[in-house]
Amino acid sequence: RETASTTDRGRPGVIVCWDPCTMHDLGTVKAFSAADVKAASLRAREAQKVWAAMPFSQREHTLNVLLRAVLDNIETITRVACRDSGKTRVDAALGEILTTCEKLRWTIANARRWLKPEYRESGLMNLHKTSRVEFNPVGVVGAIVAFNYPFHNVFNPMIAALAAGNGIVVKGSEYTAWSTKYYSRLIREVLSASGAPPDLVQIVTGFGEAGEAVSD
Repeated sequence: RETASTTDRGRPGVIVCWDPCTMHDLGTVKAFSAADVKAASLRAREAQKVWAAMPFSQREHTLNVLLRAVLDNIETITRVACRDSGKTRVDAALGEILTTCEKLRWTIANARRWLKPEYRESGLMNLHKTSRVEFNPVGVVGAIVAFNYPFHNVFNPMIAALAAGNGIVVKGSEYTAWSTKYYSRLIREVLSASGAPPDLVQIVTGFGEAGEAVSD
C-alpha cells in the first residue's frame, strides 16, 4: 500500500483498514448507515430495560467480570491496539490497559456510594419537607470517541454507562475501526458470561453519517 485511505470508491459500504506502521492491509469493516445505527440503538434500548431492573450487585458483578477479562487478555489487547493505532507496546500498556483497569477498579469500589440518593437542605420555608437527589438511569447514551487510544476510548464511557444502569452505543474512529471487531466480541462475551443482556453495548463503525446518527 502506497497511500492510506479509509475509503474505497468501489466499496462505499466499508471502511478500509491498514496497519499505520507497516501500511499492510488489515481488511475492511462495515461502515454503518444511519439506519444501521438506529437499529443498534433500538437493540441497546431493549437490553437496557432489562439491565435497569437488575439489582446494583449485578452491575458490580459485570464490571468485575470485565476487569478479569481485561487482565486475562492483556497480551492480545495490547497487540491489537498497537497494530491498529501504530503506538508502542509501552504506550498501550500504560495508556490503554492501566488506565482502563484503574477506571474499573475505582468504579467497582465507589459507584454504589456515589449513586445513592443524596439528601439536600430544603431551606427555612420548607422545614416541613425533605429534599433529595436521585440518580436514575437515563436509558441509552451515545459516545463518539477518538482514534488515539482505541481500547481505552471505547471502554472508558462504557464502564460509566453500565455502572449507572445505562446501555451505550459507541462510535469509534474510522481510523481504528479494525480493532473494534475484537473489542466488540470481548465485551459481548463478558456481558453474556456475567448474566447481563448481551445487546447492552453496541459498537458501531462508520463515517460522518454514522456519527450524526449517534448524536441524534
